[in-house]
Amino acid sequence: MTTTSPAGLAAPPDGHPVSDLVGGGTRSPATDAAAALLDQLIARGVRDVVLSPGSRSQALALAVADAEERGLLRLHVRIDERVAGFTALGIGRETRMPAAIVCTSGTAVANLAPAVFEAHHSGVPLLLLTADRPPELRGVGANQTTRQPGIFAPNTRFELDVPTPTEIDDTGEGDQSVMLRDIADQAVSAALGDAVRPAGPVHLNLPFREPLAGSLPPWWGADAGEGAHTVDAPLENDQSGALYQGGGGIGDADEALAADEEPLVLPRGIRTIVLAGEGAGPRAEALAWEG
Repeated sequence: MTTTSPAGLAAPPDGHPVSDLVGGGTRSPATDAAAALLDQLIARGVRDVVLSPGSRSQALALAVADAEERGLLRLHVRIDERVAGFTALGIGRETRMPAAIVCTSGTAVANLAPAVFEAHHSGVPLLLLTADRPPELRGVGANQTTRQPGIFAPNTRFELDVPTPTEIDDTGEGDQSVMLRDIADQAVSAALGDAVRPAGPVHLNLPFREPLAGSLPPWWGADAGEGAHTVDAPLENDQSGALYQGGGGIGDADEALAADEEPLVLPRGIRTIVLAGEGAGPRAEALAWEG
């Protein structure tokens, strides 16, 4: 019996990995590149990926689906890119770690703009992984396409039009993989912020040539997310905790309740409604959860 995987791919029977269905044993520079990038994002503590499926981003979707099967991350599928953007924004706001959004190329990318603007002004870590056409297929008048590099530039902490993958890498240690791991490091660091600039959105534009997907590289099964925690394990302090500052970096970071503090308990009454907006603090959040 064939089922459907969380990434929207048909899942193979008998419990085989998602990757067994794709490529038929053939390899693709796109998939090798996606695996190297995702591997380093996982190693840096990224635990949530929000996927809006599409053809150009299938290499990323394949790697993400397989990583979820291995327990390395949580995959959230949202068909609409605008919904995906705000889902990732909410995850970043709650966890203080950037959730990665994966979407296909073209005008789909523009639907992420509202979430990007909100993340920028609110100081929330966010990571955009937008698939794109290679340079030779840009600006040719194809339907539902647009110029993606720099589309969010004024509102990002870091943005890059990544070189188009060209290499098959059996070891995960080739020049292309090393470059992509370095880019992933820069992206997570920029999204988390530092003492100079607060957390915020980062945009990696990822062009892929056909074939758009193939079998995952041989090193992936043994080394994927090497050194990373599973999603059920707590993250180390140095891997989590974005510098979150409301109002685009102006204001105080949220602080947890002290050990001897208790949330203010309001007496229950008839038709009582409490509205606590963004930045109301941990006491208001505790009331919301317990009320």
